[in-house]
Amino acid sequence: MSRDPLTLVLALGMLAGPLLQGLTGQSDPLAYIFAILISVALLRPPVQSSGREVGVFVVGFLVIGGLSLGLWWLGGQMGPLTDWPSWLPVGVTVVFVLAAMARRHLMPPGPGV
Repeated sequence: MSRDPLTLVLALGMLAGPLLQGLTGQSDPLAYIFAILISVALLRPPVQSSGREVGVFVVGFLVIGGLSLGLWWLGGQMGPLTDWPSWLPVGVTVVFVLAAMARRHLMPPGPGV
């Protein structure tokens, strides 16, 4: 994952989905959907079958899944705040995922890439 400010903003926007999932009072965390979507947008898949690249990818995926579950739980502890539609959490995450992927594909490769 890149450390530039726009990528961090996009990552936080993607992680708003699991928090909204808890805030809407939904009992299913959908972390398996959120983790896959966010991982596709933020993590670069391993190009080679080297243990290090695969390990970094797997650890990144697990961290994103843990964050998704944690944010869902935190939102659930704050309780349902408003009567938001049930599609809103996944919709927010999908919009930010598409923005991150478009940004990745439209940016010219940096030095050494």
